[in-house]
Amino acid sequence: MQPMELDDGPQPEGYGAGRAATILVAECVGTGVLALPYVASVLGTGPFLLFVAVQVALNLYAGELLATAAEMSERRTNYEACRSTTSALWDFVDDTDNIDWDTGEPKSPTTRPRDMLELAQGLDAGRPLRALVASAWYGNLVLILAQYLVVMARSLRVAFPLPGCAVVVSLLIAALTAWLIAQLPTLDALGKGAAQLSFASVVAILAICAKHTPTGPPPVVVEDASAAAVAASLTTVTFAMITSKLFLNVRREMRDPREARKTLRYGIAAFTCVYVVVVFLSGPEPPRFLLDAVHHGTDGRIAAGLLFAHVAVSYAINQNVLARTLERYLGHALSRRGWALMTAALTLSSLLIAVLVPVFSDLVSIIGALTSGPLGFAMPALLFDLATRDSDVKRRRKGVVSLVLFTVVLTIAGTTGAIVRTVKDWEAQERSAPGVRGFFCAEQAGSMS
Repeated sequence: MQPMELDDGPQPEGYGAGRAATILVAECVGTGVLALPYVASVLGTGPFLLFVAVQVALNLYAGELLATAAEMSERRTNYEACRSTTSALWDFVDDTDNIDWDTGEPKSPTTRPRDMLELAQGLDAGRPLRALVASAWYGNLVLILAQYLVVMARSLRVAFPLPGCAVVVSLLIAALTAWLIAQLPTLDALGKGAAQLSFASVVAILAICAKHTPTGPPPVVVEDASAAAVAASLTTVTFAMITSKLFLNVRREMRDPREARKTLRYGIAAFTCVYVVVVFLSGPEPPRFLLDAVHHGTDGRIAAGLLFAHVAVSYAINQNVLARTLERYLGHALSRRGWALMTAALTLSSLLIAVLVPVFSDLVSIIGALTSGPLGFAMPALLFDLATRDSDVKRRRKGVVSLVLFTVVLTIAGTTGAIVRTVKDWEAQERSAPGVRGFFCAEQAGSMS
């Protein structure tokens, strides 16, 4: 009797490594790049490039841990699925990770975890770890929505001279626009194509900003940078370079998930080059928000319009993810009115944060400190440790512990620095525009320095 063989069958549809890397770059290169030139001017060229290199190494390592954890989760799922099959199939388990044992067909990519929340569930993580992952994940989303409103509002003020209380008015217009986009019934169809169009918009914006900034590299040595500014700047770099949040989603869409590591290498190399080029084209004294280098005029309106559209779409997509998750938690589909009320509540919460911290660089450093570090490094390490706890896979205990310790130090130092710098910006705003109306209505002093 010949041994039973399984045909490979057709590969499931999905992206190759190159296309997936393009999508990863498109989704990673966002508003964070607009803060990097100022960060380089605070840190100096050498320290900035050194920390970028550290971030590249850590993101690659975290991606390796996350990919291994996902593979272990999928293998465990396959094992459970084939427990009731005949014993002749057991020898094929390790070589047929892409086979759906219920149908004999190639496994659908949709069975792969799309994010760390699903991965934690697939690994049967305990309640404390799942709560930790969820708090970092959803906290990151809420803060990013607020940051999007700040960017949209600043874009409006660059493009148009708004009358009256321009800061609050622009934030209200931005929030209303984002909420209206969230009501579109076709929003779920916005996906990878929108991400790539948004990336093209970012490239055009950066080109316009580079045209209006003085030439020359950032300073080699900075003598007057405070410890708080340095710590906040480090977390801003973390915010801009983090890939772990998106890695599993891109991996899920690939034809062959074994090429995900190659995709990660390609993607990180590409957007790191973009970041370094932008920094060196932005001159020795860039503003804290790069768009501020473009003055009112045709170029300013074009750049501001592109940025407003790019961020509005990004806001709608991210809010949609958060709202759909809350909808699943409620256990039933919301009516149009219910959806409108939920998205309105989310928009109002984001608006409140944006009003309290309206300086782009401050908000980005807070996001980087509180959520990007834990999501990018600590969560992949903890999920990998959980996935390999009862297996013969090399556990890399020292690497996991080192990554968690690095995250703890970065989070504490970065959060402290971000809070100190935010308070200083509040104090500067109070001195330059005293009174409640002046504080909330005048252009923030910190955003222009």
